[in-house]
Amino acid sequence: MRHILAAFMIALPIAAGAAPQNCGPRDKVTAHLEAKIGERRRGIGMHANARQVIEIYASAAGTWTITATAMDGTTCIVAAGSGYDDLSGDLPPNL
Repeated sequence: MRHILAAFMIALPIAAGAAPQNCGPRDKVTAHLEAKIGERRRGIGMHANARQVIEIYASAAGTWTITATAMDGTTCIVAAGSGYDDLSGDLPPNL
């Protein structure tokens, strides 16, 4: 079992490094989200440890994208999906 776990721990960074990155200059990434997908920025925050700006983009159709922008201006898409809903105030309990 230890050997399997050790092999997994060694292979994990290799697999993660081999994954394609959806990154580019911030102006090009955000222009694509706005013009091609119809998403506009709905939220922004700072990632405390990675020194990145995290932004949430969403469309009226409910699609959403989360981006991370590094200090050098490189923006990467870190997640995307559907079913976005703007909320104001606190979430209801048990949600």
